[in-house]
Amino acid sequence: MKSTEDNAAGCAIGIATVLMIPIASALYALALRLNWNWFMVPLGVPAITTLHAYGLVFVASALVHAPAPAKDEDGTFATRFLKVVVLVVVRFAVLAGMGWGIHAWMVS
Repeated sequence: MKSTEDNAAGCAIGIATVLMIPIASALYALALRLNWNWFMVPLGVPAITTLHAYGLVFVASALVHAPAPAKDEDGTFATRFLKVVVLVVVRFAVLAGMGWGIHAWMVS
């Protein structure tokens, strides 16, 4: 029989997942929109909105299979959640930051 602590941890993981998926998707869509508008628009391709980019992120994630990371059962829920948040923020920063740097170099 599961303890109340196990049930609470399971609920917290579920809530965190429900919150992080749209936040991560929105950040990745923003990075895609920035890069698209910086690099594709000068080639004559129409600009896209963040909603268009969100749709492209959704389609791309459905087409690309990424292997699931190894189960990391060590640590508390807060530690695992923090790892996910850091991964999302770092990935966004790399995607948007590298695009910004290349774009700035191209227009100078």
